[in-house]
Amino acid sequence: MIGLEFICKTFQIEYKKLAEILGITPQTINSWLRGKRKISKDKLKKLSKYFQLPEEYFQKELTQQDKLDIYKLIIEKELDIKVEILIKN
Repeated sequence: MIGLEFICKTFQIEYKKLAEILGITPQTINSWLRGKRKISKDKLKKLSKYFQLPEEYFQKELTQQDKLDIYKLIIEKELDIKVEILIKN
């Protein structure tokens, strides 16, 4: 499974919504997912910033370890946010 597909499923974001966020058509995302087109550098940067994940994960076929690493990054970010909230209160 390509990283973009896995990440969208993990974050429960529809491709149509992601296309709106990126200012592209859903067909462009579809062509990325099917491997017909590569994700441009500027869109990779936007994806990385939006999901707060490294660019390297979006275009590659993910291994089980990659998927676990993505989950780990997501959990760490959630914990950081919760710790910040606790510290402020």
